[in-house]
Amino acid sequence: MKNLISRIFNPIKEKRKYFFLLIFLSIIMIIIGIYSAFKFDGAIISIDLKHVTFVKFLRDDCGIGYLIFASLLSLCLYLIILFLCNTKKILVPFAILFYLYFVYSQFVIITSVILHYGIFASLIVVIIFAFVVSAECFIMLAILLDLFSLSCGEIQFKDCFSFASCNFMLYSLLLISLTLAFSIILYILKSFILILVF
Repeated sequence: MKNLISRIFNPIKEKRKYFFLLIFLSIIMIIIGIYSAFKFDGAIISIDLKHVTFVKFLRDDCGIGYLIFASLLSLCLYLIILFLCNTKKILVPFAILFYLYFVYSQFVIITSVILHYGIFASLIVVIIFAFVVSAECFIMLAILLDLFSLSCGEIQFKDCFSFASCNFMLYSLLLISLTLAFSIILYILKSFILILVF
């Protein structure tokens, strides 16, 4: 267990300056996301809650199967983009932009859910979603740090799919587990009417 935790945090220890820069940029995007949701009611880059998968599920517009499939598909697209943008050093800024957009969009969604449905109606969902999003942002940040070795030529393309050489697969499994856990928790809470259907 100690080895697993140490391995997860290794890229952060090795690339501290890069880590703190990304944390700083993430905080800025969180502030912009919250401000955008309040100020523009839909944000600078429009995010319609009707198309947010877990909101559709809570509104009974889709089932648990669609919730899991759509959530995993969205996650996989982000992972593929992050991976491909780290194959060349010149593309790394695009990987950072996609990561920052992910942070921005998730916090716009959190704030918009509170604004549209009220803090009391959405409190449980918002707390769980905020926890999951924070964990996802941290893991994606770790992916960026880990794949930076690929863009610098320190590791080979094939090494990214090896648990011994790179943490990319480990982080991906953690993200998939988080997504599945979030979907199952929503399903259980909704089944026992512990959260209001939006």
